[in-house]
Amino acid sequence: ASSTAQAAFCYGMAREALTRWPGDSALPAQAPLALWHAPDSWVWGLITALACFAVPNDLVKIAGWNLAILFVTLYLAQGIALLDYYLGKARIRPALRFLIHSLILVMPSVVFVIAFGIVDIWADFRKVRDHEHKT
Repeated sequence: ASSTAQAAFCYGMAREALTRWPGDSALPAQAPLALWHAPDSWVWGLITALACFAVPNDLVKIAGWNLAILFVTLYLAQGIALLDYYLGKARIRPALRFLIHSLILVMPSVVFVIAFGIVDIWADFRKVRDHEHKT
């Protein structure tokens, strides 16, 4: 999970540096983080991971832990996108948004962000899936 976060941070820094670089290095447009969401069908991976804990085999439980870490990280990213959406809607400046994200991620409240990311699959708080189906 920390490697994924580090990769995302490095990607963001590199993308920002390349967009400010003088010259002809035009990057393709990228949707804002606030509109990102994981494909809805991926929730079955999380359900499979959780089902592995019910199997009495240690090897299956280890596989379940590995899958759970992968999908919890994915839904943490979706929860962060949801949080970023509402912070942007409240017109919070990017520097303060970064600070809020950082504080939430180092506290036990990260569990709530993951839960909101998972619930967003069904609740679609941001209504991002409506825009996809209309276009």
